[in-house]
Amino acid sequence: MFGGICFATALQDVLFFRRRATPVANLKDGKQHWFFAHLTRMCAAYIATTTAFVVVNVNFLPQLVVWLGPTVIGSAGITYWTIVYKQKFAKKIAVANVSE
Repeated sequence: MFGGICFATALQDVLFFRRRATPVANLKDGKQHWFFAHLTRMCAAYIATTTAFVVVNVNFLPQLVVWLGPTVIGSAGITYWTIVYKQKFAKKIAVANVSE
């Protein structure tokens, strides 16, 4: 599963560099699209690493919690930080437009 996800994101990067377009359709945030793609992929790598560690080392929780817990928590984190940084970038753009 992790290999398939890695291949899909690598393919998106290749298509991005060939077309010079945003790598993911829902991240069209101007110049910051790279930031949100990077944020998502870094957090996804953390989720994958944490899942692998927990699956191997945690024996006292149900298997469903062990496999899906890091994904649920990590996805909530990705959503939270995406919202926070979109608001920060929107404020900077709005302030820059007002001062001109």
